[in-house]
Amino acid sequence: MLGHVVEYYDFAVYALLAPVLAQVFFPSDNELNSLLATLGVFGVAYFVRPLGGLLFGHLGDRIGRRNTLLAVILLMAGATTAMGLLPTYNQGGLVAPILLIVCRSLQGLSAGGEYGGSASFVAEHAPPGRRGFFTSWLHGSTGIGLTLGALTALVLSAVVSQDALESWAWRLPFLLALPLGLVGLYLRLRLDDTPAFEAAKKAGTIPKLPLVEAVRLHWRAILTIAGMVLLLTVSLYVSFTYVTTYLKTFLDVPLSRSLPAGIAGMLTFFVLAPVFGALSDRVGRKPVLAGAAVGHIIGIYPAFLLLQNRSFVAILFAYLILGTLYAGYVGPFTAAVTERFPANVRAASLGIGYQLPVCVFGGLSPLILTYLTDATGVILMPAYYVIGAAVISLLVTLLMTETAGKNAVELDAVVGTAHADRLGSEQGADENDEHRAHQIR
Repeated sequence: MLGHVVEYYDFAVYALLAPVLAQVFFPSDNELNSLLATLGVFGVAYFVRPLGGLLFGHLGDRIGRRNTLLAVILLMAGATTAMGLLPTYNQGGLVAPILLIVCRSLQGLSAGGEYGGSASFVAEHAPPGRRGFFTSWLHGSTGIGLTLGALTALVLSAVVSQDALESWAWRLPFLLALPLGLVGLYLRLRLDDTPAFEAAKKAGTIPKLPLVEAVRLHWRAILTIAGMVLLLTVSLYVSFTYVTTYLKTFLDVPLSRSLPAGIAGMLTFFVLAPVFGALSDRVGRKPVLAGAAVGHIIGIYPAFLLLQNRSFVAILFAYLILGTLYAGYVGPFTAAVTERFPANVRAASLGIGYQLPVCVFGGLSPLILTYLTDATGVILMPAYYVIGAAVISLLVTLLMTETAGKNAVELDAVVGTAHADRLGSEQGADENDEHRAHQIR
């Protein structure tokens, strides 16, 4: 959880302090150009995330979940802390924005490796019949990271002047990532690797190239989770990052009114995600995921209609709806996707199928929606965007097989069917020839 908290804490802090960072690293007479340059650097991390998923997914299946998670949290906390120590443009010239890009790239690399390792780790340690509940805390903790980031930016902007914020106070939120990262590192050092990984290692079933093995044998499952991730990432980035920009840009709602309501929405999905995760342990992953997708299709439009009211109460109710809908989908999500793959290629498979959609639809969603809303004049465009993603993910969910309620041995037998089928098609002819030769003899 702390790995996800550090990741999304930095995400929120950078996004909310973007106007300040624009003056620190890209000062110019044109404030819009400075802001666009800052947001461009923000997007760099998303384009690096797939590389992190590939690299750390490979390492997670080769050297273990624990060792990979240690490297990931060190990289994330170190890169975020380093951002708080960077020289400004006035101090270092072009070196300052270049170092900022390097730090954001390292953060993206780390973020790309966090999910596959942590999801595999928790799913493989979870008690039988409770995998949905335990894994739901991973994505649920995203709400804590976003909340901490929002509160930090809100408090900082309230207690220090704009001059102090641009001079030195902007560094403080990034430096706060260090103690969070150290606590996470301490906890991960005290954990053993998962029984599933140790069993695969002892049995000698770990491939030399997990990425190649994953794509060769499990490409259908990888495409399945990519389709499921579509709603997950679009709902998160539209509901809890873009809405603030949407309210300010198109409805002229100040941050002082939208941020407290947004924090309430973030805490809502943190609290409710384990509830829906536990529900999926009882009734299955598919019913809960499909119900949440239908909920998005039905409920996202009324939520955005409430935003048009612009009052705090209406915005608060809208965020509570968004938080509940997201919790319903994210609660069973991690259990559902980890159960699609055998232990020997699980981290690598998740690294591929999860991070590529996040790269495209997470990093580019704010830009796409701002352009579409402005170009078409359709003020409810974000709602239509989420509904489209929900329809696609619903269709994918309805086609997937149910895996809830299976223990580790049964699970690997189910998800290993593709492997068995592949081997059967390759070996069947040789076995038939040997059988005929035996009959002749």
